[in-house]
Amino acid sequence: MLLFCLQYVELAYLAYKGYWVYSVIFGLLAVVALAATVSAKMKQHRSLAGLVKQQGIVPIVQGGWVRAIPSYRLVPGDIIVLQEGRPTCDMVLLQGSCLVSESMISGEVAYWTLLCCAVLQCAMLCCSVLCCAVLQCAMLQCAMLQCAMLQCAMLQCAMLCCAVLQCAMLCCAVLQCAMLCCDAVCYAVLCCSMLCYAVLCCAAVCYASISCTCLLLLSPLCCC
Repeated sequence: MLLFCLQYVELAYLAYKGYWVYSVIFGLLAVVALAATVSAKMKQHRSLAGLVKQQGIVPIVQGGWVRAIPSYRLVPGDIIVLQEGRPTCDMVLLQGSCLVSESMISGEVAYWTLLCCAVLQCAMLCCSVLCCAVLQCAMLQCAMLQCAMLQCAMLQCAMLCCAVLQCAMLCCAVLQCAMLCCDAVCYAVLCCSMLCYAVLCCAAVCYASISCTCLLLLSPLCCC
């Protein structure tokens, strides 16, 4: 409907600009298209109304027996014995299977095999069980992968701590070696100092003895 309104606005604009021939031709085409659309819609509504008003004899199960009643007396919950032909109402397949055409719904001439609710429920249950098993397997694999990654991280951390400890022990050994070398150098310096002191003492003693000898030698001469 919006498209037809736009077309009429366009025709009015063409007529306003002076293009009467084009506006008349397009107007006729638009009127014909609108009439065809309205006719198809009305035909479709009439066919649907005819289907609603259509009545027939429907076999239903009541009290373990099959009875035939008019279709307008059907109520929700009735169990219908499905037969060949067009169904009289919406229903759920309880037993067996059937071949249906969904051309009135989808517009495609295709036949589909419908299964009963029990089969569908069993299939859905199997599918849900399979999905649950796949999900559990995926979760288990994810947990195992996370556990393996955690173990790898812990191993790397332990190796790093071991390397740090070895580095600290090496530094401690180097420090001890340096302290030992320092002690040895200090001891050597001390020994050298003591040796120098002993030499100086010896030199002093020698000097003192020489001085005394010289004094003894010079004393008689002084007396003379």
